[in-house]
Amino acid sequence: MLSKILTLIFALNLLIFETICVEKFDDDLLISSNNLNDLLKRDDFDKNYRIIETNFGPDGEKDFKDGHIPRAIYVDATFNSTSTQYIKYTIPNAKALGDYLGSLGISDHHRLIIYDRSDYGFSASSRLWYLLELFGNETVTILNGGLNDWKANQFSLTTESSTYREQLYEAIFQPKLLRLYEEVVEVIKTGEEVLVDARDRPVYDQDHIPTALNVPYSEIFDQKTGLLKSKEILLEMVLSQGIDLKRTLVTYCQTGVRASSLKFVLNLLGARLVAVYNGSWFEYSQRSKL
Repeated sequence: MLSKILTLIFALNLLIFETICVEKFDDDLLISSNNLNDLLKRDDFDKNYRIIETNFGPDGEKDFKDGHIPRAIYVDATFNSTSTQYIKYTIPNAKALGDYLGSLGISDHHRLIIYDRSDYGFSASSRLWYLLELFGNETVTILNGGLNDWKANQFSLTTESSTYREQLYEAIFQPKLLRLYEEVVEVIKTGEEVLVDARDRPVYDQDHIPTALNVPYSEIFDQKTGLLKSKEILLEMVLSQGIDLKRTLVTYCQTGVRASSLKFVLNLLGARLVAVYNGSWFEYSQRSKL
């Protein structure tokens, strides 16, 4: 009887959240290969848009030159980022990042569309998406399924380079979207924010930051299509873990990359505010033992 009551309560809560959140789903965060292919045909594309292929490090540009989506330019998701004892990828300097993007012909007035070559298209792309939002750009879209889906739809690739004149890109740091180790320790004490772990469930079960809930990165994708699962399924996943989208959420993973993907999903579902603990488990597991 108790299990039936709990199931009914969950179903009612899901219905309430769907009513509240579905209206807030932001389709501008995600674009399909079909829609991108149509968009590339617009006469005003170069004026209003930039499409970016991204990867971790300059070596990714070699694959880019062998064939990429037409009009794309390559952006290194680790630009001005270094590794330290506790941080796998440090946050870049605002001016350095702005100058770098501007030198590639990207302005903060362009609508940016990002893709990568990972299995589901949400690795370097979601990391760069997060960094761009961290520095004030809220007009950034990710290609669902990445380059793999583009090729699966048999859309064209090119080896031709697209060059654009230098632009002004103003990067303005948004501290509300980043959490440091000391702030996470305080969250554990106060419970004022909700920690969400993006690592796989067996890893989470073995050890995790106290109070953290778990939404595994590996479970947010449809294995058959290689795309993100539907918003309805993602919403049910998130709510089933007891996550309240009206609260401030803080995502983390092993090194801060998949945490960006989880933040993307939570934003897609209409979460009020989602920050990333950039040091993630890589930092916490070391410093919490000191």
